[in-house]
Amino acid sequence: MPPPNQSQHTSSQFPQHSSQISLADDDDDGVEEVVKSTAKVKETKTMWTPDEDIFLVKAWYNTSTDSIIGNQQKRKDFWEKIAAYYNEWRPEGTVARSYSQVKNHYYKINPDINKWAGIYNNFWSNRVSGQDDDDVLEAAKRAWRNDDPKNKDFKFLHVWNIIQTCENWTPQQMS
Repeated sequence: MPPPNQSQHTSSQFPQHSSQISLADDDDDGVEEVVKSTAKVKETKTMWTPDEDIFLVKAWYNTSTDSIIGNQQKRKDFWEKIAAYYNEWRPEGTVARSYSQVKNHYYKINPDINKWAGIYNNFWSNRVSGQDDDDVLEAAKRAWRNDDPKNKDFKFLHVWNIIQTCENWTPQQMS
């Protein structure tokens, strides 16, 4: 049975790191139970909403930058933690996702995010005098559409607005 949806949480209550979630009696049974439940989530083809994308990226970022969890873990364990975190904090009215659904969706959107980051950061680093952040964003949008004839608008701008300040995607000033 999937974990209960804790939809009463708002995005401002989204905890910074999954290891900082306080558990009753300081035991890990709650986390393990969520991880076990996540593995049993029925695999169905359900479209991801923009809100789900945002919560997924927050879950990935918070889990991957958590110094207590660290990076010395197996891939499946890492994605099970992300899925458990996502399922605990997911938006109201959305379905629980298995670790493989979470991992697959992240790997599906990540190439576009990385490509967008390169385009945006190039315009940001090389902006001309008088250009503000909105001008940089519009230039990046035009470049995205012009880069490939089948590209339309960048469809993960809602994710970019969350992760653009994260170290991996922050523009680097050229010296």
